[in-house]
Amino acid sequence: RYRDLYKKHINFRYALIRKIQLKRRVFDGIESFAQVVLGPTQQGVLNFPAILTAYKNLKPALHQKMLDRVIDVDAWIYAIRRLPLNVTSTYVFLMCSEIPTIYLQKSILAKSVESSARRRPCFDLGNGKNLILIREDFTDILDFVSLLCVHCVEAGKLRKRLAKPNVIADLVKYVEEKTGDETNEDQEAILGKLQLSQHEIQGLKRIWGNNLLHKMWELVRNHEDYILKLELKPHYATDAQERWAEQIRAKVIKLTGTQNFDDYTVDIISSNTHSVVNCLCHVLQRQRKEILDWGRVNLPALFASPDFKIEDDLLYASAYQYEKKFPDFSAARFEELRDHGIERITFTEFTGIAVDVILLDKLDSNIDSNLKRNQELKKRLLVNIDYAFGQQAESIMSALTLLFGRSIRSVNVIGKAGGLEGNRGDIVVASEVVMQRNNDILPIANEGIDIKRLAERSGRPTRLGPVLTVNGTVIQDRPLLMFFKEFFNCTALEMEGAYYAQVVKKNKEIGIIKQNVAERFLYYISDLPLHPESNLSAALSA
Repeated sequence: RYRDLYKKHINFRYALIRKIQLKRRVFDGIESFAQVVLGPTQQGVLNFPAILTAYKNLKPALHQKMLDRVIDVDAWIYAIRRLPLNVTSTYVFLMCSEIPTIYLQKSILAKSVESSARRRPCFDLGNGKNLILIREDFTDILDFVSLLCVHCVEAGKLRKRLAKPNVIADLVKYVEEKTGDETNEDQEAILGKLQLSQHEIQGLKRIWGNNLLHKMWELVRNHEDYILKLELKPHYATDAQERWAEQIRAKVIKLTGTQNFDDYTVDIISSNTHSVVNCLCHVLQRQRKEILDWGRVNLPALFASPDFKIEDDLLYASAYQYEKKFPDFSAARFEELRDHGIERITFTEFTGIAVDVILLDKLDSNIDSNLKRNQELKKRLLVNIDYAFGQQAESIMSALTLLFGRSIRSVNVIGKAGGLEGNRGDIVVASEVVMQRNNDILPIANEGIDIKRLAERSGRPTRLGPVLTVNGTVIQDRPLLMFFKEFFNCTALEMEGAYYAQVVKKNKEIGIIKQNVAERFLYYISDLPLHPESNLSAALSA
């Protein structure tokens, strides 16, 4: 009855929201963590021991076994995939807004360190020191530091299991004598002495594969003795985003032959760098039979999956693996696409955001058969940008709206989100985006989206509802997620939507873009943060 009351009466609901947030201060832990990380000056050496202590006072939804003796391999996998690959052999992380002049050397820039699930520019400076380029000074920093905290907590648990003289002696003997890939028998011989469950053992193997024992020895030596130094310069993000936008402008001029875009209609999409191009690629359609036949032989699990309702989607999923097997095909494909109005920008001025600039007038007619093409519309540009990260979305969208102005017809966000209800693989159409930082609610009209038709075409449960934009995925705890689910009816969470929507709203109000610019925000559910057994470290199932 009490729940029905605040659901029915909006004034009472917001009074209750205010009481919970300001008087009960239920989110103090998250706010304290952010304050310890960012501090008043945002400069100098960060107090990582204090940061780690503040993190342990949280109850992260994605790290629910943090205080347990058991190793939370799912949370650890999530973190490791988003940290530099050399995190176990690095001691110092220099986080900068731009590369210091002394490090602008080819020999240094050539030593890029990848993260398998984060496009965060990182360079190995040698002697256990990494340089990390920060894309913006809030969510990016919180994300990196919180991921490092997950790693430290779980690495500490494993190190305690290793703290036996006979185990360490066997481990040292192995890594000193053996090189190359580790065999399963070698790994089991040492892992069997650590009182690990099969779930923990399999999780560790998923993290480091056939290099696990060498990584374990690195963990012992590393001891999570990290030093974090932050060096930010004023207005750095604007400079990077402006240089990035200038690259887009140059590509558009090359495609259109004009510096005046006023006669063109521009649609902006934030998605990945393969889906949109795949749908518009005549080369894949021409090679359709060859790719699908190859897939049936080499990707039997893919073809047996119930996930693909449309053959074109199966073609694109097969092509992803096909191009890995035959890289020359991929290079030739994009070379040919340039002659058909598709230009790709891969040097991203360290924004980490690749771009496809597409002149629809020049496309070959042999594209995805499920697309309807309006032949009467001329001078149309499609600008497809890769995923931004957190608050970076604000400066990215600002750069695009200033570049194309009143030529913009629509802004479309197609991404992944954590589900607060439903199952992995579901589709959510955002009726509004809610900003965690200030409770701002920004309605999304989703012009032209038919929920029922989308569900029928995709074969997946599809729903309309509010989506929460959070400050970071790792540090969100269960009380916060339940709060926004209960009082704001949020069905999912992500990190960029409200930043995009704020820029669109502001620029409509001041006249930079037209009032009738369409907005469409769609997400697929990649994990369920309230249910730790289903998370981003596992493969998406039907």
